[in-house]
This record gives sequence, structure tokens and C-alpha cells, in this order.
Amino acid sequence: MLHQQLLKMSKTIKSDQSLEFILNSTSRILNNAISRMFIKNGFEVTVEQWTILNILWEKDGRCQYELAEISEKDRPGITRIVDNMEKNNLVVRVPSESDRRHKLIFLTHKAKELKEKLNEIANLTVVKATNNITAEQLCDFKEINRKIQTNLAD
Repeated sequence: MLHQQLLKMSKTIKSDQSLEFILNSTSRILNNAISRMFIKNGFEVTVEQWTILNILWEKDGRCQYELAEISEKDRPGITRIVDNMEKNNLVVRVPSESDRRHKLIFLTHKAKELKEKLNEIANLTVVKATNNITAEQLCDFKEINRKIQTNLAD
């Protein structure tokens, strides 16, 4: 029943009121706000790079295809991000001992020192973004998003 209602509504809803527009717009606005706060605080790290840093802070020494899979980005995109991170002395590529064709990505000392500062900036931005939203509403929002992701998983 709900599905039929949504299909009918999709024919009459303005594009800026559609689910896909709202989700994409919110994600873009939040990422831009985090990027601005990084820059404002003197850190030249993009949200894409911060995403990769978080994955490596959890477990250092991953190969690029792992980074692509976890971050849900394509391999050429990950290559570009890691190239820029390497230029900015955030990561180094080290040949894998088990398979020389693969390079493992490791954090530099500089990147390790950024963890607390960048995560604090991002968390403060999320606190601002969720101002006037109850804990229950936020919990519901997260659950709905997880269900959407599950429904669309391959």
C-alpha cells in the first residue's frame, strides 16, 4: 500500500521534495560543512580523505581495493584520493610482502596525529547539524536509512 502511494506521489512531487534529492542534498551539505570546518581550523583534508583516514585509523595497512570496498567508492576514485593523501604526507604505499603486485596503505605519523582533532571537528559539526532534533528522531532517522540501504543492497 505504501509503495503504491509513493509511486503516485513521485509523479506529483517536485524534485526538491523527493527522497533521493533530500538524502543527497543533506549528505552534500553536511560534507561541505565538515570540509569548511577542517579548513577553518587549518587542516587541508577533504571529507573523502578523512573517510579513508578513519578506515586506516581503525586498521592501518590496508590495500586500495579494501579502501574502495569499505568506503563504497570506485577504485579509480580511491587511487586519486590516496595519490593526494600521499602528496600531503598523510599515507605511504608499501609493497605487500605476500603479493608484490599489491601496495598496502599506511598512515604517516602526521596522519596519526590528526585523528583526535579531525574527529572532534567533525563531531562538533554533526552536533550543530542535529540541533533541535531529539535523540528518538535521530535514532529513527538512522534506522530508516539503514533499512533503505539494506533494501538496495545487491
